Amino acid sequence: MSDLMKYILAGLAGVLLALLVIGMIFLFTNKKKDANIALAENVEIDSEAQARIDAKKAELKQLEEQSALLDAQIEQQKKEAEEERKRMEEERLKNAQANNNSLGQTTVGTDTLTEAEKAKREEERIKAEERAIEAKKRQKELEELQAKLAAEKEKKEAEIAAEEKEAMEKAIKIAKEQKAAKEKEQKTYKKPSKTSSNNYTSAGKNKTSSNSKSKTQPKQKTNSGSSSGSETSAQNEIRSRVEAGKKLAKEGKLKEAKVEFQKADSKLASQDNPNFVNEQYTEMGEALYDLADTTSSNPIKIDATNTGKKYAEKAIASNDNNAKSHYVMGQLLGLQNKKAAAINELSKAVSLEPNNFLYNYELGKKYYMAKQYSKAKKAFEAATKIDPSSQPAHFNLGLTNKKLKNDYLAEQEFKSVINLNQNHIKALLELARIAKKQRKYITAIKYYSNVTDIQPGNTTAIKEMAQTYADKGDYLDAEKHFKTAMQLGENDYITYFNLATVQLELGKNDNALPNAETAYNKKTNDPRFAYTYALALEKNNNKTKAIELYKQAIALKSSYIKPKINLGKIYIEDKRLDEAKSILLSALKTDSNNYEVNTNLGKLYAIQKDYGTAINHYNTAATTEPKNITAKKNLATVYISSGMKENAAKTYKQIIELKSNDWDSYYELGKIYVSLERTSDAKSILEELLQKNPGYKNASKVQKILNSL
Repeated sequence: MSDLMKYILAGLAGVLLALLVIGMIFLFTNKKKDANIALAENVEIDSEAQARIDAKKAELKQLEEQSALLDAQIEQQKKEAEEERKRMEEERLKNAQANNNSLGQTTVGTDTLTEAEKAKREEERIKAEERAIEAKKRQKELEELQAKLAAEKEKKEAEIAAEEKEAMEKAIKIAKEQKAAKEKEQKTYKKPSKTSSNNYTSAGKNKTSSNSKSKTQPKQKTNSGSSSGSETSAQNEIRSRVEAGKKLAKEGKLKEAKVEFQKADSKLASQDNPNFVNEQYTEMGEALYDLADTTSSNPIKIDATNTGKKYAEKAIASNDNNAKSHYVMGQLLGLQNKKAAAINELSKAVSLEPNNFLYNYELGKKYYMAKQYSKAKKAFEAATKIDPSSQPAHFNLGLTNKKLKNDYLAEQEFKSVINLNQNHIKALLELARIAKKQRKYITAIKYYSNVTDIQPGNTTAIKEMAQTYADKGDYLDAEKHFKTAMQLGENDYITYFNLATVQLELGKNDNALPNAETAYNKKTNDPRFAYTYALALEKNNNKTKAIELYKQAIALKSSYIKPKINLGKIYIEDKRLDEAKSILLSALKTDSNNYEVNTNLGKLYAIQKDYGTAINHYNTAATTEPKNITAKKNLATVYISSGMKENAAKTYKQIIELKSNDWDSYYELGKIYVSLERTSDAKSILEELLQKNPGYKNASKVQKILNSL
């Protein structure tokens, strides 16, 4: 064979060897992959991870619903914008036609009419343009919000995919470890084989076997301390039944799970190892608790809880010193709303294992539900010390401190949560609420904005932020956020009510009316809603219906002062003075120092020329609000009407001290001094007025008085 042939053959052999190696690797990889797929099909993600995934899926569903709602609103907005454009075009053509028609008209009357029509049409055109601009602005806002929701949806989908992958990988790993442990256990606990022949004593009566106990032979150990092959077999069967029942319970199959547990229960009766018995009953009780806690079926919940309790009782009876048994019993009792008994069991669990995070945490929750906040605080504090990284423990400790009215400590705990997870929505909301309560409106808005940055569709944050803007006096931003919440599907009566309230503050009375009416129609038995609807009606010049609604608000709550005040005002305006007096005196009984009640009574008595009573009420109003300029001016006016000029002068001086640029008060004080013949004082105050404000509206009158002095 030539060297060339040898070289070629060697090369071919190398290639074949490489292909063989690659094939083996590929085969091994595929087998491993197939094994993982098969394993994945038979494993379950742990309940805690599944709960997190389900919660995120629920959030995703909500985002999808909000997105669909916004799509519909954007389409509607486009449709309305197009209709508005057509109306504007039609109006433009009408105006052009009208202008052409007016060219040949020469009479004065016709010209005047045409100008009036032009003015009206111009006004309508301006309003139409404003509507078009507003519609375009709103469409842009909706599209921006839709873009935020789309980004949030994409982010949420990625989070779900990542969490599902991580949870499945973890489940596969655990399943592999369990499988390996089981195989190892099976090797350890192989039954001893019988000998092929029997041994007899010389008497031929005493039969023994090679697997009989030997005094010198060491005992085989099992996980539960079993001491013989037959006991190990029974325990393995019990374990198998319990595991099967747990799996069925996890799948929500209560009936099938109970069958397996009953079989295990019947076998446990013959077991003499208390630790093993306790362990199995505890696991059965825990599995049934988990099912009862997560099911949406009330009958299943009741059945699982009752059966679980029976097994927990047996667990405790077999070993009263197992903390987990008391924990399971406490949780089951909690499902039955037996708060005291649940607390008792969980307290035992904590006393047996004081450093167990879960037992302390759950005890804190039970104390919280029982409104024993001081004890709940102690339990949650213990939990946070055991596990300082637990977000739920810090959060619940924050809620507990909030219930104990310690906002400072509550704030610290919520901040601890944010330090652990800056995207913790509930903690951000609680921090916003604390800041809002403390009137730190800018800080509150910042926290609410953090929430909406993370979850653009979080309507709770949007509505509460809107109310914060309203409390701050920023009614335009409040209106904007209430509208956004409604566009995201929040069409509850409270949102309509709040939107109407801020629109009334903005003077958008025509916008407020339908919202106030909707809120009222959704909740006709709430006096606040009847009052706000009445106020909107009054501001839209529908006094008759407003009176009817104010009366209804009073009928719903006799101590409600606001509708009485407004009703009294209407009656005074309509000169129905006896009715006004009756309703305002009724309000006075509820709050004798109320500023508006006393102001309106002062006005009423002044109209009736009962100046003494009028002075009393105006004086009460001025005392209630000592820095209120209007209150003092009302008092000064009635003093003058009653001839008490010195008192009037004194009151005007107080006004000037409070507000040095209240020029009308200088003028009125000067006139009073003149009438009192206090010439020097009159000259002094009027000269001061002109010196400080030469452009005063009544400067010529002031100068005329000065010239006469």
